[in-house]
Amino acid sequence: WQDALFEPDHEEIVVTKRPNEEVLSEHELMELESVTNSKPVKLIIDSGCYAVNSWKRVFINLCGWLWECDAAIFREFASNSDFQSRKRRVVQFGDAGMKRAERIGGSVYVETNYSAQEFLKYSKLMIEKYQDKYQLEAKIDIVLAEGIREAL
Repeated sequence: WQDALFEPDHEEIVVTKRPNEEVLSEHELMELESVTNSKPVKLIIDSGCYAVNSWKRVFINLCGWLWECDAAIFREFASNSDFQSRKRRVVQFGDAGMKRAERIGGSVYVETNYSAQEFLKYSKLMIEKYQDKYQLEAKIDIVLAEGIREAL
């Protein structure tokens, strides 16, 4: 599940924009409302950084990190009604009935056939559940490339 972990560069991200260029900006994951027209490039959890290129990779890496924190809490998601989408479970034991399953640990899998907005929703929900039970105090940020590209 884990993408390449690299050492964070603690340089401040300078936000500049020229016409038709992307802007890099850092956000607290829990503060994001919409991810329309944005692409994640880096997931920062405490002092660890993960190079990501999609909201799917953000979700998978976050799930893996939460699993490492406390697998018992993560296993509870498999029976929690908050992790039931209209058609299938978000987290379950085994991959039966999943469209695009990703193994997180043991026999626990997550569904990865969702929109960026749904990945954000389930990521935030998982963090909230860990904060409630585990007093999770990790700093979880995301670096986004934002910008609208004009059609040629």
